Amino acid sequence: MKYPFLFSSSERRGLYLLLLLAFLFIGAKYFIQPSEKIYLANALVVKENFRKDSLVFQKKYSSSSMYSKYNKAQKNDFVKYEKNKSNDLAPVRKKINVELNSASKEQLIELNGIGESYATRILKYREILGGYVSENQLLQVYGMDTVLFNKIKNNVHVDISLVKKYNINEASSEELGEFKRIGVKRAKVIVAYRNQHGNFSSVKDLMKTKVFSDSLLYLIEPYIILQ
Repeated sequence: MKYPFLFSSSERRGLYLLLLLAFLFIGAKYFIQPSEKIYLANALVVKENFRKDSLVFQKKYSSSSMYSKYNKAQKNDFVKYEKNKSNDLAPVRKKINVELNSASKEQLIELNGIGESYATRILKYREILGGYVSENQLLQVYGMDTVLFNKIKNNVHVDISLVKKYNINEASSEELGEFKRIGVKRAKVIVAYRNQHGNFSSVKDLMKTKVFSDSLLYLIEPYIILQ
């Protein structure tokens, strides 16, 4: 009679092998997986600590003088680089210095921003004045604004010795009439007043002739002499 729970030697070996495999499978579930979980948990902790340390470092050193100086130096270097790059690309202009009382139209056109039209106006106004006594008189030229004047003011100068001046105590009406700011009619009034009242003691005495305004007297004063 064969009992149902009796196994042969080969069956028992197979049963032992099956039990061993089952034990290994159960052991892997409880021993291998927890170690992987522990490893992942540790990795997350390390990552979080690194993030916190980075924030602390940035907060500590971002406002420090060394960090600020470094950033400022980097910014300055970049600005200098951009400026030098722009200068390299800009056309090189010849440095000139024009004397306003003797300059020709061609010489004036060489000034930055001065074309043929402006050059003609500058020459015409020079004729009206009898010569420039100051570079600032260019601002009285029609169309001249401070922006354009500032571009050229360091490239112009005046030679006052070339400016014609008028002696109101000795000049004839014809001579005074050559000064366009005075004109022929005012020149005759000046001479008539001088013959009647004597020589002028100051430029302001011209106001007594009743043919000059304060603004006009201001414009002609640099061109008037008394002796």
